[in-house]
Amino acid sequence: MSPSRPPTDSFDQIPFAAAGLFGTVLCLSLGVMLFGAGPESGMLLSHGKFIYPWEWLTSLFVVPGFFSLLFHAACLWFFAQIVEAKVGWKRFLPLTILPPML
Repeated sequence: MSPSRPPTDSFDQIPFAAAGLFGTVLCLSLGVMLFGAGPESGMLLSHGKFIYPWEWLTSLFVVPGFFSLLFHAACLWFFAQIVEAKVGWKRFLPLTILPPML
């Protein structure tokens, strides 16, 4: 028999992983929108050249426009609150970060 957690109302807890992802999406997307991300800025993935390892992670959080940012952040926030409350943050982060990287 596997040990189970005592019953609690997990929706009363602050979803820290969800808040971190929300803040990351907001900061990276606003930074790209405000400071530009054209080919001349050197902020885009350069196809055929060496790809920096951090670009695989940061490119997941950048969205193309303001309304896309609002929609993406709202979906992430509502989805993340439910899933993180059910599975915990240690399972939630790999669940949301690894599939888009594959």
